[in-house]
Amino acid sequence: MDNNFKATSSNNRKLNQRYAENGVFSMGCARHGIPERLYNISGGEGFKYAFVCVNHALASTPNVNVMYDIVCRCKNRLESTFPQLKGSSRYAVTAFHAYAHTASCQALFHPRYIDGFGHTDGEGCERIWSFLDKFVSMT
Repeated sequence: MDNNFKATSSNNRKLNQRYAENGVFSMGCARHGIPERLYNISGGEGFKYAFVCVNHALASTPNVNVMYDIVCRCKNRLESTFPQLKGSSRYAVTAFHAYAHTASCQALFHPRYIDGFGHTDGEGCERIWSFLDKFVSMT
């Protein structure tokens, strides 16, 4: 494994032709912290990866709750794309990332303020990245 990989912008990626992707997007169970899908990001993180993840989750279960770092920005678009989410799903910004949002956003989307989320923080994939970073730096 190469520990020199850094997720960078497309401009920086052009300078270094070594990697075709510039990051990884993941989907996992927010409650249990288990990653379910990983996607290579080749053009910057966009809503499209979140939409692919929601589409994948809806294929196996009719009702999903969505936790995403910027769910506050894409909730309406998610519901217009996937009408089955309207009224039956809850949305939360992952706990760690919520503190970078405005107070009004936190009041609406922080998982501690939404019934049913309990102490779920949605940061399981971040824990995986942290572990892998430590593991890779040891090799």
